[in-house]
Amino acid sequence: MAAPGGAALTLLLAGLLIVAGVFKVAAAVSGHFFAWGWPLASGVIDLVLGAMIWAEWPSSALWVLGVFLGVSLVFRGVYWIALGLSVRAVSRAATA
Repeated sequence: MAAPGGAALTLLLAGLLIVAGVFKVAAAVSGHFFAWGWPLASGVIDLVLGAMIWAEWPSSALWVLGVFLGVSLVFRGVYWIALGLSVRAVSRAATA
């Protein structure tokens, strides 16, 4: 069993990822702005990671914080890079 503080942080991370995923998916579906697929994919990944943490919560409290938070941050970085490149392509097309 993990330390109570680590287990609480793991459960908090699961809730945070689930809520953030729901809001990202809702914003991407309702907004339909340019390149809205990237926020949708990021939201789905956050939902899946949060659900995986929640499902394995007491036994995975020691290792899941670093691994899943790292995965979430890597995908969030890819999302921001792809969104920036797509906005740059749109701005270049608008000025040409």
